[in-house]
Amino acid sequence: MAVEFGKWQKIEREDSKKNPPAGIFFMKGWWTNHRDEPIKRAIYGQKLRFHIQMNKNFAQVGDIVYFGLYDCDRFAFGKDTVKKDDDPIPLEYKETKKPYEWAKVDKDYKVVLEFRLTTELMANWSKLDQDGVFELYFRCSYNNRGKKEHCALPFDKEDYLRLGTIVIDRYKMPGLNREGTDIADDMTYGFGYANQNKQIYTNNEVSQYIKEYTERGFDINSHYQFANIENESEGVTIVAKRKDKRNLNEILSDYSHNIQELIERTSKKAIYSIKEIEDLGKLTKMTSKKKDEDYLWVDFRFLKFFLVWGELSPVLDEMIDKFQRNEGGIFENMTLTKAVKENPNTLEYCQKVENYIAEQLKNNFCKLEDAEDNEPYFESKVEKNIYNSKNDRKDTKKNFNRPVYSYWDSNNLADNLISGKTLALNDIWATEIILKEVNFEDDTNYNVKYKVILWDHFGLDYPDLENFYSYGAGFRAWFVLQHLRGYKPFITKITFEKEFKKKLLEQYSEETVIQEYRLGNFVTDFAIIDCDSKEIIAIFELKIGRADSFSSQQLSEFNSRIKQLLQTNGMDVPVYYVLKSNEDQANFTINRLFQVVDDERKSQFTFKEVDLPSYEELLARNSATAIYEKERQKQEQRKSLKEAFNSLNYISPILALIIFIIWGLFKCLKIELTWIDLAFLLTSSIFAVFPFVKKIDITQFGSVEFRNDEKKF
Repeated sequence: MAVEFGKWQKIEREDSKKNPPAGIFFMKGWWTNHRDEPIKRAIYGQKLRFHIQMNKNFAQVGDIVYFGLYDCDRFAFGKDTVKKDDDPIPLEYKETKKPYEWAKVDKDYKVVLEFRLTTELMANWSKLDQDGVFELYFRCSYNNRGKKEHCALPFDKEDYLRLGTIVIDRYKMPGLNREGTDIADDMTYGFGYANQNKQIYTNNEVSQYIKEYTERGFDINSHYQFANIENESEGVTIVAKRKDKRNLNEILSDYSHNIQELIERTSKKAIYSIKEIEDLGKLTKMTSKKKDEDYLWVDFRFLKFFLVWGELSPVLDEMIDKFQRNEGGIFENMTLTKAVKENPNTLEYCQKVENYIAEQLKNNFCKLEDAEDNEPYFESKVEKNIYNSKNDRKDTKKNFNRPVYSYWDSNNLADNLISGKTLALNDIWATEIILKEVNFEDDTNYNVKYKVILWDHFGLDYPDLENFYSYGAGFRAWFVLQHLRGYKPFITKITFEKEFKKKLLEQYSEETVIQEYRLGNFVTDFAIIDCDSKEIIAIFELKIGRADSFSSQQLSEFNSRIKQLLQTNGMDVPVYYVLKSNEDQANFTINRLFQVVDDERKSQFTFKEVDLPSYEELLARNSATAIYEKERQKQEQRKSLKEAFNSLNYISPILALIIFIIWGLFKCLKIELTWIDLAFLLTSSIFAVFPFVKKIDITQFGSVEFRNDEKKF
């Protein structure tokens, strides 16, 4: 029988930490993942566990505890508004579809609830939560021999589980410039009268936009002005009256009584003056003088006709039509989305994203709040037209910003330029990566669903006309229509979802790992072997203890022993230490053992934290036997070469003396010198100085470098 929650009474205490027991029968409740690691943040699809600790002085094994899952709206969580009632979320058995609302007390006087909450399951209730993140707790009821108790667990609201999608990355923002301080230049428009204030959006408007975007992303209802949707209810604007194709001066002449007001109205989002535009060159100046807009639209559409062939051609027609309607807003198209999703640059970008997500799940699975990164990354100006955002992302290990579909990508020129992606998008302006769902099959295998949002601006700015774009009549017409005729650029939005499977230990299969590998009389934790040659290619040691218990001296002594054993067995393989503190929520670190030689020719062992090497990386280092044999051959070659040079130290002067004596006899006998005499003399000189020569470079016209020390090798 389902528990009656209508009579449930909320227990209120100002500070639960001073009163640990949640009740008489209920001691406490807490959330964990399927590994029983305590958590406060979870994502859809994840296997969740809720633990209820009963008072062993009253509860008995086999007693029944009733429960119901709720989303809390009684308190303000972040962006949530306070409501009167909490929302129930029914649970059911996956196989039978029957309600999951009671469980028995086990031998440890605990009740452990296990379930999954997927995106499909939560879709019906997501509209009940304003911020898209659920704050989950359980209402529990227990009847102990006629005495009933109702309790909300976890007792402290700060321990409620926050469930929802997680923003992994945000790069810049739609509608704002690179620095995130004002409107993006390619989103401006006007009639050639630059805004006198030089700042389009106020600091408060920008700050509020960034704050709201960080909390819930782009909302067209709240952020319409950043997509060039203007509130025209206060009066008729000049833009709305331009159907007669007259230029601005002709229009202003009709309103000579209040010209300044009209200029200010039409210059609200204008940053370029007529003079600045005409200074772009003779061709641009010539285009700006065209009074009939029809010629400009013909040039613009001819640009599309000339560049775009294929399925995106009608899409570009729609984009130009939207631009001509002068409505601003957001443009989305399924054909464009499909083309972008399948592009090689997009696939490369997504691969980097997937690698990053996998790394975050490996290191922060029990603390997903540390993986969340919802604040946008902006760029800092280095010099004119050069910006940098990599420094800000270096610490996060993000090696991706955005995909591009530009003409200068020679590898994908046809797919970008001719297909229409360059004209429609070119360089993606802003991106969002949202982790939607994670399903763990077991501790090592999981499936991930994530969403990619790409933002771009369908507009041009001054630098666009400073390069070769100015030679295209279509680009000049586009620029003039935007900045001299007041047509609004708009935002292009591309959204798609992707899915990938991952194995946490996929680089090491079962046949490549030998546990408790014996090395002489010493046993290592495990070794990695080459499947083909069966040679050892790496050794791993595990160390667990307090963070301050890892003494460098102790590890150095231990490392020396391992290195000695390796060398004794004729092996030279990399040694890795997996270090983990026994402190809660601590991560593993992979540390490589290195042997270095100091200035006094003494060997020392050092650690360096590295990424876990893949099986392929270990194979690339070759097997231990190959490494040892290669090093042995090098030593033999060096030894033979050294002995040869030592012999020359004695032989060379003798040979030189003999040749000199022969040459002297020729001179005493008054025999005429020939080229043979010169050859003898040269040879004698070479042998004489050879022991003292360090290097001879024939490529540098026989340059010779002599020894300057007493050491000969």
